[in-house]
Amino acid sequence: MKKFIAWSCALNIDIRPILKNILIDTPIPGSIKLKETSLSHKPVNITAEKHQACIEIREVAKELKKKGIL
Repeated sequence: MKKFIAWSCALNIDIRPILKNILIDTPIPGSIKLKETSLSHKPVNITAEKHQACIEIREVAKELKKKGIL
């Protein structure tokens, strides 16, 4: 998948329609902390490391690694 993403970027192909079909089991709750990241220009793991949304994002990353997507 990493090679596919790099290849699609090099060719300027929008891969969002392909990636939207990847199902994850871990829900990420909406949160003010997530919105604040765009205002502070810092990732949530820096601004709110122990926040539930940050924990869930880490779980999604683990899930995607387990599935061989990351």
